[in-house]
Amino acid sequence: MSGPTGRRPLGGLAPYLTLLLLLLALSIALPTFRTADNLWNQGRRIALYTIPAVGMTFVIVLGMIDLSVGSMVALCGLASAAAVRRLGDASSGALAAGIAAGILCGLACGTVNGLLVTRLRIPSFLATLGTLGIYRGLAQYSTGGTAVPAPRLRALDGTRLGLPLVLLCAILVVAGASVLLHRTRFGRHTFAIGGNPRAAVLCGVPADRHVVSVYALAGGLWGLTALFLASLGGSGDPNQAPGLELDVIASVVIGGGSLAGGTGSVAGAVAGTATIALLRNGCVHGGVDPLLHNALIGAVLILAVAFDAYRRRRADL
Repeated sequence: MSGPTGRRPLGGLAPYLTLLLLLLALSIALPTFRTADNLWNQGRRIALYTIPAVGMTFVIVLGMIDLSVGSMVALCGLASAAAVRRLGDASSGALAAGIAAGILCGLACGTVNGLLVTRLRIPSFLATLGTLGIYRGLAQYSTGGTAVPAPRLRALDGTRLGLPLVLLCAILVVAGASVLLHRTRFGRHTFAIGGNPRAAVLCGVPADRHVVSVYALAGGLWGLTALFLASLGGSGDPNQAPGLELDVIASVVIGGGSLAGGTGSVAGAVAGTATIALLRNGCVHGGVDPLLHNALIGAVLILAVAFDAYRRRRADL
C-alpha cells in the first residue's frame, strides 16, 4: 500500500533503473544518439513534456483521469495568441498578456472539468472525453481551423542564464509540485482521496472542493505547456498537440503512478517522460518506421500497467 508520499515498498526504483538502462543502451547502440546536439534537444523536449506530466500526476494520484489535455493545450495556445494580437505584437505588454491568457484559459478549462466530475457526478473518463471534443471544437471553430500568428510568443523559446526558458520553468514546476504533493496538506488530501475516497470524506477531507482544485491546478500547467508549444512556431494552432493526453498518462504510469489512484510521484513522472522521449528519439536514430513509434509506446505502457497490477497483488498478500 502506498504511503503519504506515494512511495511503494516494491519496485520503487524501477522507473529510474529503466530510464538509466535505456539511456545506456541507446548511447552504446546508436552513435548519432549520443551527440551533444541530440542530447541537448532531448533535454529541451523532456523539459517541455514534463510540465503537463506533472499536472497529470496530481489527477492520477487523485484516482481520476483527464483526456482533454491536447485539446485544452490547443485552446490555451489560441487564447494566448489572441491576447498578443489584441494588444499588438510590438506592444511591451503583449507577451505578459499572452502568458496570462494562456494560463488563465487552462485554469478555467481545468475548473470546468473538475465541476463536471463533482457537481454532475460524471465519471472523469467520460467528462473529459466530452471536453476533449468541446475544447478542440471551440479552438477549430474560433479560427476556422487555421493558426493565429503571434511572433511575440517566440520570446518564450529563448534562454536565460545559459539555459532554455522551458528547462528553467520545468525545474521550478517540478520543485514546487514535489513540495506540494509530498510535503503539504494539499498533497496528503490528494493521496487520501485517491487511496480511499469514502474514508477521506469521513476524515473531514473536502473531497469535491479538492477535486476541482486539482483539476484547476493541472489545467494551469497545461496552459503553461501551451505557451511553450506556441512559442516554437510563434502562433496558436487549433490542431496542436493531438494525442498529448496519451503521452502524459503513459509518462505518469511508466513513472510508477497507478490508474487505481493513491500512488504516484513527481520524480516518477519526470522519469516516465524522459523514458518516452528517449524511446521516440531512439526509434528515429535506429531507423524504426515512424508508423510503429506509437505501437512501441503502447507496448511499454501495457508493460508498466501490468507491472503495477503485479505489485498491487503482491502488496495485498
